[in-house]
Amino acid sequence: MVVRLAVAALIGLWNLSAAHAAERLRVVVHELDANGVSPQVARVVSEQLRSKLIETRRFVVPEREKMEAVVAEQSVSLSLLACSSQECAIELGRILQANKMVVGSVSLLNQTYSINTRFLDLETGAAEFSAEEKCQTADDLFLAAERLAARIAASVPQRGTVTAVSGENIIIDLGALDGVSTGMQFRVLRRVERVQGYWEEEQVALAVVTSVQPTWSRIEPQRAGLNFMRPVSIQQNDIVVGVQSITVDELPRYAFLSVYSRPVGAEVYVDNLFQGRAPESGLEVRLTPGKHTVRVSAPAHRTEERSIELRPDERRSFNATLQPRLRRIPFRMQVLTGGYVQDRPANAAFRSRLENERMNGARVGIGRVYSVFMSEAGGSWTHANMPADRSFGLNEVHNLSLHAQGGISPRLGWVLPYVALGYEFSRFYFNDQNVFEGQQSLGDAGKVGNSGWYWGAGAFLGHWFHVGLRQTIGRPETDFRSLTIGVNLAGF
Repeated sequence: MVVRLAVAALIGLWNLSAAHAAERLRVVVHELDANGVSPQVARVVSEQLRSKLIETRRFVVPEREKMEAVVAEQSVSLSLLACSSQECAIELGRILQANKMVVGSVSLLNQTYSINTRFLDLETGAAEFSAEEKCQTADDLFLAAERLAARIAASVPQRGTVTAVSGENIIIDLGALDGVSTGMQFRVLRRVERVQGYWEEEQVALAVVTSVQPTWSRIEPQRAGLNFMRPVSIQQNDIVVGVQSITVDELPRYAFLSVYSRPVGAEVYVDNLFQGRAPESGLEVRLTPGKHTVRVSAPAHRTEERSIELRPDERRSFNATLQPRLRRIPFRMQVLTGGYVQDRPANAAFRSRLENERMNGARVGIGRVYSVFMSEAGGSWTHANMPADRSFGLNEVHNLSLHAQGGISPRLGWVLPYVALGYEFSRFYFNDQNVFEGQQSLGDAGKVGNSGWYWGAGAFLGHWFHVGLRQTIGRPETDFRSLTIGVNLAGF
């Protein structure tokens, strides 16, 4: 008993909501069928369509819960979900005491969503018109449902009645609650019986809305052209029909760009806006048609940027193969030199006492070149015989040294020149007989220290051959210049 009273109250409230406007249609949106989409998607789209029809303020649209309550009370053999045929839907609409009904389906085919609807007259059972909207993504189904609601409202003109006429004041029973606004136009029709038993509607005037109240509006007839002075006679109970004043905005159209990158996971930017990272399967980006700038970047790789122009509904792939951006590795070279060295004393008296005025021997060094800097440590030995007539009884002289140096070595193609500054620990050994024959030398009396600074210059040729020049500094009696020719054993 309580359920019956609740259902009766629901129907009464529905009828009461339309009482102020006798011509306001009661429209039922039946659950849309699901073709290729889940029932949940179809149900959500149905709810969106109901909501948008209510927002037009042109119809009385019952909510789904009220519909289920009425159906459950009036017919135990019917249900909203089980009713799939048009005949069943029409029967449901009549049980719900509706004038019109929207039926249709939500479909997915070839990656394109579509909503197909038919607007049924429940008195005749005929479809008055049909409408379809398509979109590319599930997110756009909400926009498609909104557009369908606008098209339905535009296809069903507002219809009301002239309720009062007092001079120039003409009142109609359509107001703000019906979607009427100032400036809207209405056709004023009058039912006439030109042939007995056959009624038709004849237009008697065009009128514009001058003021609007919640449940009624004031209209003013328009006069123009040759009929400017002709009086317009609008009577009570005349019918007013609105023109299609609702503008149906075009559903936004998109283009779709699938971005693939190598390496996988590169960052994708479109018009400087981050869109995400491109997985192995590609990143699909929805864009408005027109020109766009696409940038794909990844760490340690060169960024790729291109401009593209997309057409509406176009699907295009964007493949970006990013070239590695190699970090500039400083030039490195190992130094392991060995070669012939020749020392020439700077002091003329010392030089004159040497055979051929020079000392000959070997030099070794170990180090490295890094970028434009070089370092080396090593040692050398040189030897010279001293003729008896020029040596004050001495037979030979040896020079032993250990050195360390650092400098700058800018690379010029296959030539690597360098300049360096170093310090050496050096000593001359003078002998009165041949040291190689095991004879006694002068001992400590024949040792002369020669440590100090020197500068050097030279070049590595193709990493392998080495030519160097060295000049000691600040040793007036024992300064000497050395020439070294050898190989870099680390270059082979």
